[in-house]
Amino acid sequence: MIQFFKKLFGIKSVETNKLLNKEEFGKVYFKKVQEKNPNVKLASQNGLELELELEFGEDDVMMNYLDNAFAEYEHSPEHLTEVLDKYVDALLGMINEREEDLHIEHIIPVVRSVVFFNSNKDLIPNFEEVSFYEKVNNQLYMFYVLDLPSSMRYIDKTDFESFAMSKDVFFDKAVENLNKLGSLQRQGEDGLYMLDFDGNFESSFLLLDIWNKENFDVKGDIVIAVPSRDVLLVTGSEDNENLIKMKEMAIDIVQSGDHIITDNLFIYKNGNFELFD
Repeated sequence: MIQFFKKLFGIKSVETNKLLNKEEFGKVYFKKVQEKNPNVKLASQNGLELELELEFGEDDVMMNYLDNAFAEYEHSPEHLTEVLDKYVDALLGMINEREEDLHIEHIIPVVRSVVFFNSNKDLIPNFEEVSFYEKVNNQLYMFYVLDLPSSMRYIDKTDFESFAMSKDVFFDKAVENLNKLGSLQRQGEDGLYMLDFDGNFESSFLLLDIWNKENFDVKGDIVIAVPSRDVLLVTGSEDNENLIKMKEMAIDIVQSGDHIITDNLFIYKNGNFELFD
């Protein structure tokens, strides 16, 4: 996302002589993993998809997908070391915390796209059966994550059932946790706004009950864009100039950003966000 604003304000990055391709990036990434934890072994690699053997050998494996890491590297190749450290540390933190007790205060709701959903269906056996999610509309899904200091992982159905509470109560608890992470701020003027929160969960706020004219005095119905997890844009359905601007921003972020969601726009109708054509 930093790269998007660099582009917006004309700040140029330093170019490297040769960019790593996906296969090379995966190899460099795993070399960094082994430097920090020699017990992790590489079972197989397919581009940015790594199958890792953990503590208990071939029966203890996990898939590691590097799409977001590679996207960050492509946008700022001069920061390769920082990108590798960021994602390797997150991976090792997740490995170390695999046996953690689930605590409700660490659960956060997140928004993901239908592309994310379908891609995981293709990659992960029984993804639909084991995942815990709700459909927001035909383009967006709500999942939950366990947000820990050094890692983040998705909550599955088994995790949810261990809490022994209804979906509504679970959602309310997750929203409470989200609100405790910071203070939501509205940036912008003249009918086009961006929500600013913590740099990770801005998109989650489309799930909350905040969408009214008292909070967003726009022309017509409220229309939003969620191009990435940390960007939520707002304007009005009758504000043609800002609709065009918002769509262009969403497309630019999806094409050049990381942790992307979708460049579609959504209109708030009858308490729900629907695809806005």
